[in-house]
Amino acid sequence: MIIFRNIIVAFAFAFAGASLNAQQLPAGTHLPDDATPVVDPVVQQRTQAEDALNKQDLPTAEKLLQAVLEKNPKDARALYDLGFLKEQANDDAAAEKNYRSSLEVDPKQFDSHLPLGLLLARKGDVNGAHEQLLAATNRPASGIDPALKARAYRALAHLDVIENPEEARTSLIEP
Repeated sequence: MIIFRNIIVAFAFAFAGASLNAQQLPAGTHLPDDATPVVDPVVQQRTQAEDALNKQDLPTAEKLLQAVLEKNPKDARALYDLGFLKEQANDDAAAEKNYRSSLEVDPKQFDSHLPLGLLLARKGDVNGAHEQLLAATNRPASGIDPALKARAYRALAHLDVIENPEEARTSLIEP
């Protein structure tokens, strides 16, 4: 009888543990009484800003991004998005500033290295462009759009041809 009772108690604990594990949510969310997950409002604003950017609604996107950055001035993604927005508005100086700020927060961010490198190349800053594009190409490929990674390599090769055509030609021919 004691063995049977111990088996029932063990089964009850195992079942209770499985039920608790099934109800766990990702970090930053919780279930209120109505069982609807709560999303971080800053993340939600940044997502709305990116949606506005995709629709070319720059004034709305800028307003939302400024609100995000007021709450979290070290949000690398929002700084990148603001740089992209400024570049779309033909404000290259502000775009460069925001891309650089994004990289100060997250130096490994591919998303800021590539556009900053391309922007610097357009400005004629070959050394700065080379540095940023090289950093972009040195990022691990996981999670990066292969077309964007290829664009970084093509831009870097183009700069190499401009900087030192003979060496670039030789390195392209020889493995």
